[in-house]
Amino acid sequence: MANPTSSRGRIVTAFIGLSATAVIWGSAVPVNIVILREIDPFVLTAFRMVISIFILGALVLWRERGPLFPAGLTWLRFLALGLFMAGFNVLYVLGVKWSDPILVSAITVTMPLVGSATAKALLGTPLGRGFGVGLVLSVLGGLMVVHGKPGFSLDALGLQGGEIFMLLAMVCWNVYSVKAQSWLAGTGQLRLTLISSISTSMWLIAICALALSIGLAHWPQSWPSATNIGLVVYLALFSAAIGNLLWNSGVSVVGVPVASLYINLSAVFTVLMVMALGVYPSLEQILGGLVVVAGVVYVQAIKLRAAPAKPA
Repeated sequence: MANPTSSRGRIVTAFIGLSATAVIWGSAVPVNIVILREIDPFVLTAFRMVISIFILGALVLWRERGPLFPAGLTWLRFLALGLFMAGFNVLYVLGVKWSDPILVSAITVTMPLVGSATAKALLGTPLGRGFGVGLVLSVLGGLMVVHGKPGFSLDALGLQGGEIFMLLAMVCWNVYSVKAQSWLAGTGQLRLTLISSISTSMWLIAICALALSIGLAHWPQSWPSATNIGLVVYLALFSAAIGNLLWNSGVSVVGVPVASLYINLSAVFTVLMVMALGVYPSLEQILGGLVVVAGVVYVQAIKLRAAPAKPA
């Protein structure tokens, strides 16, 4: 949950971290596309998360001392955190598998709305001054990025069943984000992210094993290429470990509703990454990206103006 006494310095740090998260998660989209040509999504998701545990564990051993799990964390809450996070990963995979990519993108840009609704329902979190304007700009800009995609056609779209999985995935992610800060209050964000990732890996391994046993998932037909192995490690390091750490750190300062606005920034950075590969966006996509940025900057300015110069 957001810290109402956060100073301007902490808020600026959180905004920088969330912006970096948007860059990391935005760059992960084309990377995932490349890897999924060779590796099953269930297998990829499980391996990526398991590898991230070793990265986060090494950072915890380097930076912190003491027992890994806080005394007040019950097994039920530990497993629930992983279930919410694993639920996001699995439901997202199923949503992408059984839906149109454009519809998936359109649903994803509503993350700020889902995030604010989740925080309101679970914590009664007030949205704060200026959030409504930022929310409208973020969602509107995200939809412009989707609509402006070359070849976009409403006539070609149709519900295929995966859309509900995408909505449930976003709910799972936001519930995890809220509950992690509540159940692990007082735990450093690095240790919080590691604990969540351990629980998530347990669930993802079990789900992957089930998917393999019923034929929903498949092992790679041959040993993955060195390039794809390197890309999996890249996703584990940046998307799963550093990205989740920066997300949790940002949520602890500004709360889930404001942090969710940055999700739509990742779509902007995805477009920039695709540009680097030689595919250029339309004018509507560029304008949509600017609208998203405007919404985020507006909320940043409001929060910074209201924050004390020093911690209370």
